[in-house]
Amino acid sequence: MNPIPTRAAILAVVTALGLVGAAHAEPGRFPVNYFQVGIGGGLAATNLSETNQGTTAVMVGYRFNPYWGVQAIGFKINSVSHQPSNPGAPYYDFEHFYGVQVVGFIPATPYWDIYGELGGGQVHTSSLTPGAGSQDKGDVLTGVGIRWQMTDHFAMSLGATRLWDTRVTNGTLRAEFNF
Repeated sequence: MNPIPTRAAILAVVTALGLVGAAHAEPGRFPVNYFQVGIGGGLAATNLSETNQGTTAVMVGYRFNPYWGVQAIGFKINSVSHQPSNPGAPYYDFEHFYGVQVVGFIPATPYWDIYGELGGGQVHTSSLTPGAGSQDKGDVLTGVGIRWQMTDHFAMSLGATRLWDTRVTNGTLRAEFNF
């Protein structure tokens, strides 16, 4: 795995956690429960590709209280880098994932949350090997991140998710709208 995304992710988390102490928030800033929609971009590291690939991510969810929520999520590689075709044993490259998850939040301040994700869904892979076609299979997703509630209706989050069977790690910076 390329060490640059790991270093960048660590640096981003440390920087964001440093900002938590700088945010002087008023108690009760965020609503108790709300619907949320988000869109973002990021980078994915796959088990077969030596380079990171750009991704687009979407989510829609409901936060029941300051501590729990559910959401439907999806992310896709913007331009899939296929492995060379191999008639003996075709290589399948990750294209996209769609699924559902439970999200747990730790409110660090009324403006900042640390969150963890656990869920599952469907992975779509394809191959350049003639006759190999594509595959859809189930996979488990876990993730962690930080979230900054900038205004009553707008937040930013920075997170990393991992698909375990497919061995894909995706880091995403996402804009979220709450209503």
